[in-house]
Amino acid sequence: MSYWRSDERKLIPMKIKRAVYDRAKGKCEKCGIQLSIKEGDFHHTRDPTVTPRATSIRFLCPTCHRKYGHRRVTREDNWGSKEVKIVRRKVVKTPRQKKKDLLKKLTVPKLKILSKKHDVKVKGKVERGLLRDYRKAPTKQQYVNALSRRVTIEEIESLLKDTTNSAR
Repeated sequence: MSYWRSDERKLIPMKIKRAVYDRAKGKCEKCGIQLSIKEGDFHHTRDPTVTPRATSIRFLCPTCHRKYGHRRVTREDNWGSKEVKIVRRKVVKTPRQKKKDLLKKLTVPKLKILSKKHDVKVKGKVERGLLRDYRKAPTKQQYVNALSRRVTIEEIESLLKDTTNSAR
């Protein structure tokens, strides 16, 4: 175990790396460039603290892996041996993303009230029936996406405080 690797992150065993590499046929699973097993990176598609499986790992070239916010850092110790670490970049949330996160905490009835207040029209998905088409009710995600463009963060937070106060 290295002195600079985080203990909570699970290492990918060589057996699983080999299975993922064979599944990818030695190519980056995003852009298709041919790589050796040492040149490519193994990307966790799920939480890296969970025990990795071949189905939850992707084989990517360093360029494609960088698009996920990762980069390679190589360190050399006093004896000349090199160690490569993949470092994850900190993700900064945009104001719209913060609004979406707050809106997701509200219930659908609260989102409906908010959309009426701001005159935001949210249409559901159109389903094709046997005799005629019909419209399904809008999903929570559709309300969140539409309202995130119009509502302020302060307004959402005040609505969240009202719901927590009324629950008590």
